[in-house]
Amino acid sequence: MAGRATLTPEVMDTLQNVYLLNDKGNFEPAVNPLNRYSTVRKDLSMQRLGPAYGFAKEMARQTKRPVGLVVNARGGSSIKSRLKGRKEGYYEEQARLENAVAVLKAREAAGLTQRDLAKKSGVPQSTIARIEKGANTSLTTMCKIAFALDKQVKISLV
Repeated sequence: MAGRATLTPEVMDTLQNVYLLNDKGNFEPAVNPLNRYSTVRKDLSMQRLGPAYGFAKEMARQTKRPVGLVVNARGGSSIKSRLKGRKEGYYEEQARLENAVAVLKAREAAGLTQRDLAKKSGVPQSTIARIEKGANTSLTTMCKIAFALDKQVKISLV
């Protein structure tokens, strides 16, 4: 839904635990205008505050889980495209986003930069950066990162 409210300084903060799908297909920390990657309006000066801001902020607060926003649904894709196994892959993208957020949060909680974590884990910094952007990785790599952060990798089939 298009935004109509004015973007004021109070709503220009980075939303905690909320991520925005960008034009490269990666998730990034969400900040207004949330429809910056809209396929309808390209000029940022035309963007306004929409309902996604309040919705995402409240969902992240209540669920304490990462919220991934696909604003404008890549040009109006069907909600069915979010179902498991669909060719669009949005459902699978959510799992990668959860891994990305887990690594990012653990690294930041440990007070480490990507470069620091790379040295501790033996995983290249570029790989850590890709994982934090939602790229796939191997279980071996995740275990190296987890060990360096004094964490464990937990796999659950639900």
